[in-house]
This record gives sequence, C-alpha cells and structure tokens, in this order.
Amino acid sequence: MDGILIDENVFKRFKVVAKLRKLGWNAVAIGERDAPPAGTKDPVIVDWANKRGFLIISRDKGSDLESTVTDRVWLDTEEIKNSEPVDIAVHIHIRLTEGIGIEVA
Repeated sequence: MDGILIDENVFKRFKVVAKLRKLGWNAVAIGERDAPPAGTKDPVIVDWANKRGFLIISRDKGSDLESTVTDRVWLDTEEIKNSEPVDIAVHIHIRLTEGIGIEVA
C-alpha cells in the first residue's frame, strides 16, 4: 500500500487526512489537489487508487467501491461513523499498523 485515499463521505475528511499525515501516512482526500476531485464517480476513484496503490477509506457499503475492489476498500464501522476526525484517523492508523487490515462493516 502506497497511500490512503479518504472518500468524500467520511466525516470531516480533510481533518482526518491532516491527522493521518501527522501519524506518518501518505494520505489524501477526495477534493484535494493530488486526489480525484469532489463528485468523482466510484469507478474513476477505484481506477485512480489501483494505479497508485492506495487503499480507499469509505462509508459506502454496497457501492461500486466495494463491488469493484473489495480488497482495497475499508468501510468504517458504526463505532466511528460520527466520531471526531482525530478519533477516526487514530482508528484507521491502529487498524493498519496492528496488521488488522481491511474490514468490511
């Protein structure tokens, strides 16, 4: 994995990305300069992530993101759905660094 792409449906995604960067991750959010623009369709997001080796973090269950590349999509759990951005970022960080990996909620 070369980086993390935060989907636009993640609560306060830009703040989540900022915290992930402070934790040492190469992270970008949909809508940032180096990521797909806001409103990009799921198949384009998947293609972008696959070409760059990025893991997609999304709350879209049952979307094109999940059905196209389930192994690349980690869907957050109910536990962090409305958490503060720092808590979401730390949750992602812990799951990835402890080798827990990808989870479909």
